[in-house]
Amino acid sequence: MRNSATAGLFGTVLLALAACTAAPSAELRLFRDSVAAIDQAGQPLLDDLALAERAAFRTSLREKAQANSAAEARGRVPAGDERWIGRPLGIGFVRDLRAEDMAFEASIGDPPGTAALRAGLGTVTALSSALVALTDGTNAEAATDDLVRSVAALTDLAAAGASLVGTPLATTGLKAAIEELRGLARRLADELNARRARELILENERQVDALLAGLRDAVPAMWTVLTSDLQITITANLRMPETELRAAVARAEAYRRLLSDYAVLIARAQDAWGGAVLAARTPGSLTLAAVAENATRLRADLEAIRRAQAALRSGQLNP
Repeated sequence: MRNSATAGLFGTVLLALAACTAAPSAELRLFRDSVAAIDQAGQPLLDDLALAERAAFRTSLREKAQANSAAEARGRVPAGDERWIGRPLGIGFVRDLRAEDMAFEASIGDPPGTAALRAGLGTVTALSSALVALTDGTNAEAATDDLVRSVAALTDLAAAGASLVGTPLATTGLKAAIEELRGLARRLADELNARRARELILENERQVDALLAGLRDAVPAMWTVLTSDLQITITANLRMPETELRAAVARAEAYRRLLSDYAVLIARAQDAWGGAVLAARTPGSLTLAAVAENATRLRADLEAIRRAQAALRSGQLNP
């Protein structure tokens, strides 16, 4: 009888220890699903942002070149080295092709600011998948390899001082968080077990939240770049026909709504990460049913966002 009682007590202790050392499976799935929603909503916006970033850069470069050539023609000191070949303020092209401008001039890949944001989103996506893979033991090695590559790309972009047409995207705090996440990626790759995943969640609470906050804080700059052509068009054409004006305003409002949806999804992912951290400290009560319920809500949200994106691309917007 004593042996049986001892065995029962020992089993209870083992279960308690397992609960304290295991990674929070349900909470991590909630975090992964929340991040996946950001990715689905964000990728089309980043595609548009790449086009807008290039257009804004080229417009700025053209204006500088025209202004410098005009100043030189008047015998004044130009503000820079850019020069315009062609008619003043008319048909022509920028004289030089500089190495530092080629990422903006290219038709492949992303320009620097968009590349930084896409890499940031890729990193947090890879992180969420790697942590879930560690807890359930499936494809953990491949998932952590993806994370190592993603963090390396993001670190390189941050070190290069990526900005969105002059607006810095990687603050000092975010750069520090990225560097620490590089260490997280290496440790995940070296130690493929659920207990270590729990420890790494606790060690990197601030860094992951900082990365998500960096993506969210970039939304106002994304709005400015995405609507820059609309702002120029509207302010420069005071006699624009009302139908064209309404269409331009409707397009701007569509971007306002989609970017706001994107920011809300990021905030939800931050909440989900906070839940995973809390559960890693103290095993929580989140069930797989709750994860499924959240997934249903995310599907409904993403369907609404998909319809809004389709309307934006087709031009079928309510003025």
